[in-house]
Amino acid sequence: MPNFEELLDTEARALQKQDFVSAHQGIVWNFKSELKKSSAFKTRVLAKSCLKFLKDSIDFQNQLIETLQLEIDYILHPFATSVTTLPAFSYKMFSNFYLNQEDIYAVMHESTSNIKTVSRGEFELATYKAFNNPSHNYQHAFSSPSGQKFFPPYSVDLYSPVTKTVTQYQGCEVHCHLPPDCCKPLRQNLQFETAKSLFGKSAAQIEIENKKFATQLQDNYPEEVTKIEFVFECDWTKFKKTNTWQNFVATSNIDLNRPLQRLIPRTTMRSGLLDIYNLRWLKSENLSETFKVADINGLYASVCLAKKFPVGKFTCLIGTELNHVLIKNNQLYYKDFLLESGSIHCTVEAPQNELTPFLQ
Repeated sequence: MPNFEELLDTEARALQKQDFVSAHQGIVWNFKSELKKSSAFKTRVLAKSCLKFLKDSIDFQNQLIETLQLEIDYILHPFATSVTTLPAFSYKMFSNFYLNQEDIYAVMHESTSNIKTVSRGEFELATYKAFNNPSHNYQHAFSSPSGQKFFPPYSVDLYSPVTKTVTQYQGCEVHCHLPPDCCKPLRQNLQFETAKSLFGKSAAQIEIENKKFATQLQDNYPEEVTKIEFVFECDWTKFKKTNTWQNFVATSNIDLNRPLQRLIPRTTMRSGLLDIYNLRWLKSENLSETFKVADINGLYASVCLAKKFPVGKFTCLIGTELNHVLIKNNQLYYKDFLLESGSIHCTVEAPQNELTPFLQ
């Protein structure tokens, strides 16, 4: 970002503006014509700016690869659908060229690219099964560094390499669970031909997807998967009313009622950032390692932590009072008062004697 002084009018700029105004005196203003010219000019500027930014970003990445002597055969596209802001692009650059070179879980290693959300019911089911059957060595989202077991292209909710069983927790609305199997009162009038899932899929589509899921796992991984079971939300809710579940909650010392229990566990644990994580780490298993946590704040969070928010009575500066707005050491001041945010909310009114309007 340039210094404020570089944005102020120089003598040459002032003369250039004066010459422009003098050259346009007496010209009849045609709004439709000027609007087309202005829009075409802005389009050309935007297109050239995007192409220049694209070229600069590619050149910078190639130079970075050469400087760091990295063996990377791909670069990041700044206008990819997953990149929505400049901070996002900067962070992905940092992840690609620096974090991925370290011995940590970062974007997007094959073994840690699981970002599937975990519902509260799935979390309870996985915790219950793992606690009651420790010999089964269940792998789920929070029991191993790599998260859920990955059978490309599927990440499964719960997997036991001992029994070779895959367990899937399925919400009734999401997976179009129908009566008489579904015991939810509000779903008793649904029919296979007309029922839709929470995301608009028909019951027939859901049935095809489940069959495809089971077929691919058993055909592609016959040595690892011999059984697939589905646990539906309504059945799990019914089970939670039994003494078996109540005894588990009372004796397991596992805190299932967190203050943020309405949030899904993965969101609760990692907020909105899913890029860097190690899902399980115990000191007893890593005696020679030091556990480090990096909290990377976004732009707005950083501003909220470090800057004051302008609230309360404000001051309007009009006319000659604007002369008291000064720039010292690249900071904005009003008289001797430092403007905390470094900016001014400014409204410029058009002069009353201005005959030729300017498009902005």
